[in-house]
Amino acid sequence: MRWIAGWEHNVEPNGSSESSYREPDPPASQHTGDEGPSSFWKRLAGVLLGSRRAFAEIAGDPRATRHAVAIVLVTSILASAFGGAEFSDEPSEGPRWSERAFSLATDPIIGLASAAIYSWMIRIAAEWRGRASPAFGAWFRVLGFASAVSVLDLIPISGSVATLIYSLILDVAITRELAGAPTRSAIGIVLVAIFGFALLFGVLVLLYIAAGALVGMLANPFG
Repeated sequence: MRWIAGWEHNVEPNGSSESSYREPDPPASQHTGDEGPSSFWKRLAGVLLGSRRAFAEIAGDPRATRHAVAIVLVTSILASAFGGAEFSDEPSEGPRWSERAFSLATDPIIGLASAAIYSWMIRIAAEWRGRASPAFGAWFRVLGFASAVSVLDLIPISGSVATLIYSLILDVAITRELAGAPTRSAIGIVLVAIFGFALLFGVLVLLYIAAGALVGMLANPFG
């Protein structure tokens, strides 16, 4: 608990919430019960509530990587299976079975790749802005837990907006802690990471559509 305690008590005298987190890949948390399901749910709730302690425990525990991966995969599957509802005046027969099958098979992979790319981008953006940044694994674990907010996308109409706002707030809070950045700098880091992610992800989307068109499971948007 010494590393976590150091995190909690290293606060600037003027009351700033800037963190002194500087370790490249902090040691695993010694929190009792880390392997139990109750600890997982406590950590998940802590991240969704913006808890600095939860950020520290997850960032410093490599064993939490599998939990982060599971969260990303489950939310991707849920979004693929129940999301993407279209609202229009004309009745729709819905996607063909081949399109649905292709999406269910590939969306989890794309979700995991997206989480990895975004974690990588935000780490690069933090270093570009001159902030000390932990290793990629620490970013991936905490951001992976935070990706659970994407289940709000399943709420019709307002879900996407709620997910966007909630995700931005959490990403800024996580960046403040992991990169030791003040709020304004953390916002800048997140925006730069989002821009870089959008460019790279756009290429992945084109490859995804092209692959689906080649195997005949998605409509060819270029033909």
